[in-house]
Amino acid sequence: MQALRLVGAVVPMAFFAVAPSAHADEGESAIGMTVMPEVAWLSHPLTAEVSPFTPTGTFSFLPRLGAGLHYGLTDSLTLGLGVDTAGFFGLNAVGTQIENTVGNIATGTYFDAMAPLSLAYRVDSGYDASGAVELSVGPCVAGWLANKALNPEVLGENGLPTELPIVIDDQYRFGAFGRLSVFFKGRLFNWLVADVGLSTTVAWHETLAFHAGLLIRPSFVLPLTPL
Repeated sequence: MQALRLVGAVVPMAFFAVAPSAHADEGESAIGMTVMPEVAWLSHPLTAEVSPFTPTGTFSFLPRLGAGLHYGLTDSLTLGLGVDTAGFFGLNAVGTQIENTVGNIATGTYFDAMAPLSLAYRVDSGYDASGAVELSVGPCVAGWLANKALNPEVLGENGLPTELPIVIDDQYRFGAFGRLSVFFKGRLFNWLVADVGLSTTVAWHETLAFHAGLLIRPSFVLPLTPL
């Protein structure tokens, strides 16, 4: 019976800690981190194809981490500024024209970095749990490092394509991107905000890149006086 009384006392407390939304977002600042496990369709800049949806394109898992600052313009609109970066190893662009031969370009490490300026709209549900949509744009940079030219027609003792005597420098490309995110926003104890949802990104850095994945973004409300 004592356990039941304890549960009966704790559950209402937890509900009222999460549910009420008399709190206003206007003038409120929050800082947080972003975790985005993504998949990406990429095109190496030395291929002749702009689109990643070609035989030379690469499909890869691409974990992304970031940080940002958000400021409530109104109770529904939030302005954000941040930076995020992603990377992975062992990409392979097949069937690429390399000098006077056709081979594969193996990239040891791929990375990109983006600086999103975002505007989010939160549906005011009357509770500290609601839906939101966010549009982000900004500059980006992508890099293909430790590139090697491989000959898929000649296999080594390990059964893998042999390396061609062609030097391929590290490739860096600058461009811009746009990102659309749809997520669930919840507030806990009036100082922690958690966004969980889906995100998709289109980037241009001489070639197109498409990203899609999850958005997980915990943020901490800063104890500052609203502007």
